[in-house]
Amino acid sequence: MLATAGPVPESRGWAFEVKFHGVRAIAYSSPDGLRLFSRNDRDITSSYPDVTATDTDAAGLGEGLVLDGELVTLDERGRPDFGLLQHRMHLAHPAAELLGQTPVQYIVFDVLRHNGDSLLAVPYRERREVLAGLGLDARGALRVPANFVDTPGSVVMDAVAAQGLEGVVAKQLDSVYVPGKRVRSWIKTAIRHIL
Repeated sequence: MLATAGPVPESRGWAFEVKFHGVRAIAYSSPDGLRLFSRNDRDITSSYPDVTATDTDAAGLGEGLVLDGELVTLDERGRPDFGLLQHRMHLAHPAAELLGQTPVQYIVFDVLRHNGDSLLAVPYRERREVLAGLGLDARGALRVPANFVDTPGSVVMDAVAAQGLEGVVAKQLDSVYVPGKRVRSWIKTAIRHIL
């Protein structure tokens, strides 16, 4: 599911997340760890062993979990840096030295399948509750970003701009997940930073 560009919504019924500048990926859990696929459905698992080596059984994720998120590399200030990530993007088997110099995290912002059940028709609000219950932040390179429900979009946008981040994604609380489609129920608003 892809967001449509537009201004930050100010009406009720939206949640707001930080927009991360990285590589979009769908993750599938298996007994061997996570398998990652790009937006073009290309297997990129071997390119990100720092993410995919997560022991899904030990992490309690089990088999059949499907996640949506963004692969990012953080700079020294903790902000996503796409330029750093580019050092890793097209390497099928990155060297150990590069893995140490340019670690990647998987920022998980949605869950599409859990305990064998599809969550595509479940509203975003409920999918986020399931995601929060997975405890992914304690799982190595996996992170779940905050989402802001009772905060005006303009306030979130100002806070994101002050931190030098890329922008905001607004998501309708009652929106379902439509794979591969660009929808108006997700609105992305980029911030132009002047250097």
